Amino acid sequence: MDKNEKDEELNPLEKQISELDEQQNILFNPGYFIGSGIIAPVIKNLHRSPIIILIIGIVIILGVIFTIIVTNFSLLMILGDIIPLVIGCAFTYGGIKRLSNKK
Repeated sequence: MDKNEKDEELNPLEKQISELDEQQNILFNPGYFIGSGIIAPVIKNLHRSPIIILIIGIVIILGVIFTIIVTNFSLLMILGDIIPLVIGCAFTYGGIKRLSNKK
C-alpha cells in the first residue's frame, strides 16, 4: 500500500494527526520541505482560519506604525518598514477577503 492509498483511508482528523506526527519527526531537518512540494501542516491549515490571518496582519501593521511614531524619522527606517508593512497589508487583505468569501 503506498502513501496515497493510506491517505484515502484516513478520515480528515486522522490525516491531520498523521501530518502533525510527521512534522514532529522531521522537525530538526531544515531541508525537508525545500523542493519537495510538501507544505508544513501549520501553514497549510492556516487558510481555514481567516481570523488568525487578519489578526497577524493587524499586529504587523500596528508594529510598523508604532515603530514609525516612536523612533526618529529617517530614510533608512522607512526603507526597513516597507517590507513588514507590505506583508501586514497582504495578510490583512487576505484575511478580509477570506472572511467575506466565507459568509
